[in-house]
Amino acid sequence: YISTRQNQYDSDNTNFPTSRAHTHSVPPHPPPPPPAAASPSPTSLPKLYIVTPTYLHHTQIPDMTRLANTLMAVPNVHWIVVEDAQNISSDVRDIIEYSRVSSFSHLHVRPDHITEHRGLWQRNAGLEEVERLVQSDALHGVVFFADDDNTYDSRLFQQIRNTQRVSVWPVGLISKLQFEGPICENGKVISWKYAWGKNRRYPLDMAGFAIITKWILETRARFDPESSRGFMESDFLSKLVDSDSDFEPKGENCRQILSWHTQTVSPDISAENNVRECAHGNANIAGVMKVMSHDEFQQATGSSNKAQNRNCLL
Repeated sequence: YISTRQNQYDSDNTNFPTSRAHTHSVPPHPPPPPPAAASPSPTSLPKLYIVTPTYLHHTQIPDMTRLANTLMAVPNVHWIVVEDAQNISSDVRDIIEYSRVSSFSHLHVRPDHITEHRGLWQRNAGLEEVERLVQSDALHGVVFFADDDNTYDSRLFQQIRNTQRVSVWPVGLISKLQFEGPICENGKVISWKYAWGKNRRYPLDMAGFAIITKWILETRARFDPESSRGFMESDFLSKLVDSDSDFEPKGENCRQILSWHTQTVSPDISAENNVRECAHGNANIAGVMKVMSHDEFQQATGSSNKAQNRNCLL
């Protein structure tokens, strides 16, 4: 009887016998267990098209870094990042590339038509990119709008892959509520929990729904710049479904909170005004800080906050 067990040890030069002779009788081995079912390869999973609008602000880089770290663990993702800017940012590009997502598109849109719905044009540009990608590669999947200042449980991405049309789930920490979103029973949406906007047909946050790409191509649905404030998501969903019963609840029949509207608070960096030689004579500080004049930041963001440092804006 020869026992070979090399594959049960780590290959770290551990001293153990590779074979062993026995002179006594040995009972027959039990049949080996059936092989475990192979996990699906990442490319066999439905592709997730993650659309993220972003713009220049103090917490943009940490917000995007947090989202990138989340997407690192999600297989078969195409991340579509659309900046509200005249040009793409090399800092944002570095974050996207570091995330090692399966594939990505890095776009920028700065429209002349201003709307009160931040990110509307960027999301619509993301939908245009989804259509282009699907038509060119014939890789249908699921679209999800992941804002960079929210927080996502990785289980959410697993669950939305099997969306058949439009899936929904509750979103935590929003509208001064613990959560807002659908109330479900027996796999159907029967009502909604919300605190304002009684005329919203579908009171859902951007982080609370996903759509299959085929339905995007068929309906050509887009966000409407003429939507009333707070009604952008509801008006968009009205182009995709006819009633509550058309939604597919996720998160264990909407019992789980898998996304949170955390909204990073803008930091107070007014003390930077007291730093006089931050970008001169010190290679360490000069290398860490981004040198941007106050006027440049105003032009990029439309901000008139005079508390920002003139020479050393982080």
